[in-house]
Amino acid sequence: MSNIYFFRGKAATGKTTITDALSNKIKVSILRKDNIFDVISHYIDDNSINNSITYDLLAKMIQTNINIVQI
Repeated sequence: MSNIYFFRGKAATGKTTITDALSNKIKVSILRKDNIFDVISHYIDDNSINNSITYDLLAKMIQTNINIVQI
C-alpha cells in the first residue's frame, strides 16, 4: 500500500523546504498545488476556476498513481 502525505499551511511557512528535504531523504515525488495553479493561471484569469481545475488535476494524478501501485 502507498502512503500519501499532504502538507498545507500559510504562505512562507516552510512547506516547500520541508517537502524538498523529505523528497530527497525518502526518494518520493512531490506534487505541488502551486505549480499546477501557476500554469493554469496563465490561461484563465478566474482564481476560483483555477483552484477547481488544480484540485481536480491533483486528485486525478493521485488516483492514477494509487491505481498503478495497486496493480
